[in-house]
Amino acid sequence: MVRLGFTLDPDDWHGVPAERVWATPLEEEGGATLYRVENTPFYVKGVNFLDIVEAEEINGRLEFVRVVKTSGRATFRIIVYPANRMAFLREWQRLKALGCSYESSKERAYDFYAVDVLPGADLKAVRQILSDGKNDKIWLYDTGHSSS
Repeated sequence: MVRLGFTLDPDDWHGVPAERVWATPLEEEGGATLYRVENTPFYVKGVNFLDIVEAEEINGRLEFVRVVKTSGRATFRIIVYPANRMAFLREWQRLKALGCSYESSKERAYDFYAVDVLPGADLKAVRQILSDGKNDKIWLYDTGHSSS
């Protein structure tokens, strides 16, 4: 696997100028080098786990160009403050039952989850649970990418 870079807006809510994800090199197609994204992006919008993307080397680093083929997955981000960890774990079981998994990171004063949703999962139900958790002040959430 290789590291694939995405340039971000450091003035966005996260303050991060770039994100790097793991990717598997595939083949060249029409002169473009393709890669499969191997983890759920934390900050990048418009890209999901297992999407096929084009990238090019710029100044010795592999940088994202475009999505070539979507995986059919969706990505959401959840921010949980430490006082709400138990409530998150309880509510997470509902999301897990709908085909969600996550990668996590400890950021500043909160826990950060990049949530992957399987193709064909009930996105309306996932969004309802996310909205309920936000309304109950368990978490904040954001949509990274969803095709519907």
